[in-house]
Amino acid sequence: MSVVVYKCPSCGAAISFDADAQKWMCQFCGSSFDKDVKPESVDGEANAEEISEPACPEWETSPKECSEQEESLGEQEQFAAQEVDTYICPDCGAKLMTDQTTTATFCAFCHNPMIIQNRLSGVYKPQKVLPFKISREKALEIFKKKLKKRFLVPKIFRTDAQIEEMNGIYVPFWLFDCEAWGGFHAKGTQVSSYRSGQYHVTVTNHYHIVREGTALFHHVPADASKKMDNAMMDRLEPYQYDDMRDFDMSYLSGFLAEMYDESDRDVWPRIDEKVKESMQNMLRDTVKGFAAVVPLHQRHTVTKKHPSYALLPVWMLSCRYKEKNYIYAINGQNGRVVGDLPVDVLKGVLCSLAVSVGTFLLCLAGGLLWA
Repeated sequence: MSVVVYKCPSCGAAISFDADAQKWMCQFCGSSFDKDVKPESVDGEANAEEISEPACPEWETSPKECSEQEESLGEQEQFAAQEVDTYICPDCGAKLMTDQTTTATFCAFCHNPMIIQNRLSGVYKPQKVLPFKISREKALEIFKKKLKKRFLVPKIFRTDAQIEEMNGIYVPFWLFDCEAWGGFHAKGTQVSSYRSGQYHVTVTNHYHIVREGTALFHHVPADASKKMDNAMMDRLEPYQYDDMRDFDMSYLSGFLAEMYDESDRDVWPRIDEKVKESMQNMLRDTVKGFAAVVPLHQRHTVTKKHPSYALLPVWMLSCRYKEKNYIYAINGQNGRVVGDLPVDVLKGVLCSLAVSVGTFLLCLAGGLLWA
């Protein structure tokens, strides 16, 4: 197997995609480039059995056929998370080990960015990529601002060594275009009142509400990596897909990247649920002017159209605290943040004591002044 590296034409150092400049930058000599840089292939070696690629046309040709053919592969051809491949860094000669869903990585010794080309071809070649727009510096700034508002977060999350572990990752997603139909029946109540002489009259009217409609949904996303928490990836939405580009490996240079290990059929139930919920909310939003609305019956159907395979940008920071992994994620396009940070119990107790003592002293001082 081979890896691909992108090198500066001026000095030969590794170059990476810069989110701020939206260009490829050389950190060594400061040169910047648009799209003229050619990749260099370097032979690597693997210590795990190489997975044969299914003989299948590109996604643009027949995505449904590709998906069905991929699903029919035997267990021996599926990527096993516990298996690793070994590659040789072209710059320093160090051995790099990756699991079998990694498509872009770094050398742990010289930090040289490398892309594993054979994992980005055939049915595993993404159609689109959404480049990073939030730089690493900006992502770190966003995270540090959040920490300032979280006094009870353990000290380990505040150390420079921990914060510097934040990585930019291109996460694999399936994007679906769907057509949905929805029907909604409910009982609506309208209440009005008026005065008639000495009486206050209240009139209650009941209505049978019926709503039906169809809607088109474009680029409904579902992450396609078992490593990623589905709920967290959903909370990172929305992305602006107008900025998507045709896939090019050079966008991965300087970042980590994963390939999908869940097919479009695997993630379809999540898409179906998302679209039905959105359709239901759209129909309910058309019901206005009632004091109360009681749903009676609703029905939704979603027609699956051809999915597309894309890589979306995420900044991620992981930290282990008291035998539990905590993950913090930032949308690499718009800076939206999600994640749960732990609470230091000792800090919480001390804070509660400080508040209690302060309250007691204030009350005591108030009592003395009153006396």
